[in-house]
Amino acid sequence: MKATYLSNAISAPAEITFVMVLGHDRPEREMQKGSFLTRCIQAGEVHELVAVDANTLEAEKYHGASYLGFVAFKAPAVIYVGESVFIEGKYLGVLGGFDYTHYPNHINILIETEHPTNGQGLGITVGHEGVFGDSKAR
Repeated sequence: MKATYLSNAISAPAEITFVMVLGHDRPEREMQKGSFLTRCIQAGEVHELVAVDANTLEAEKYHGASYLGFVAFKAPAVIYVGESVFIEGKYLGVLGGFDYTHYPNHINILIETEHPTNGQGLGITVGHEGVFGDSKAR
C-alpha cells in the first residue's frame, strides 16, 4: 500500500540484474522492517533481495527469510514500500520494507510473497533480470 504522498507519485521502473543467486532459507531469522518507505538507489548499487511472508510481520519484524540473491540496479531509481516486483516478467510480490542489518555494505530489500522461496528454488540464475514497478511500466 502506498503512503499518502506516494499515491500521487509516478516513478520510473527500477531495473535489476542478479549478480549472485542464493539458495538458503532461515525460518528462525527475523528481518527488522525499517521505518523508511522509500530508498534512493544509485546506478550500479548492489543490494540483497529477501522473500518474506507478510503474515509473519509482528512488532515490525518478519519471522523467517528466504534469500533470493544480490541484484545490481541498472540506473538511478527510487523504490518504495508497496511497489510490485517482477523477475523475468513473472510477478514475485511487493516490496514490504528494508532491513539495515548489513548497512552500509548493502540493504536487505524485503519482498512480501505468498510462498517465500529462495532464489535457486525459484530457478533464478545469475544474469536474470527484474523490475520494481507497475507491470504496465515494463
